[in-house]
Amino acid sequence: MSEATQRPPAPEGLRKAAPLLALLLAALAGWFGWSGAQQWRNEQNATELQQARDAVVAQTSQALAAVAKRFAAQLQQPAVQAALARGDATAAAQALREGWKDAEDANVLPADLSAGYADAGGFGYGRLALLEKALLTDAVASAVVRDWGWPRR
Repeated sequence: MSEATQRPPAPEGLRKAAPLLALLLAALAGWFGWSGAQQWRNEQNATELQQARDAVVAQTSQALAAVAKRFAAQLQQPAVQAALARGDATAAAQALREGWKDAEDANVLPADLSAGYADAGGFGYGRLALLEKALLTDAVASAVVRDWGWPRR
C-alpha cells in the first residue's frame, strides 16, 4: 500500500465516542419515529371525531325536522284548531298532547309573552329567548335550554 491511500488511524477519543454517538443517533431516530407515529395517530383521531360530529349533526337535524313536521301536523288537528278559535289555551295544549305520546308537555301562551316578561328569571331566560325567536321567525325554533333546573330540548 502506498502512503497516499493509507488512512491515518482514528484518534483515540473518537474511537471511544463512536458507540456513544451511534447510541445517541439511534435514540434520536427512535424519538423521531415515535413522534411521527403520534402525529399520524392524532390526525386519525381528529378525522374520526370530525366524521362522528358531522354524523351527529346530520341525525339531530333530521330528528328536529321530523319533530317540526309532526308539530305542524298536530297544529292542524281539528281539536287544536277549534280550541284556538275559541281562545281556549288549556284545551289547545291538551289537544296538542293527546295525539303525541312522546310530548312531555304542551303550553299555549299568548303572543305578547306577558307571563314570561313579568318574571323572566322564574319563567326562564332560555325559554323566553326561544319563544321570542319563534315569534320573530314565524317558524318552529329549537334549542337546548335549561328549564326547571336541567337541560331540555
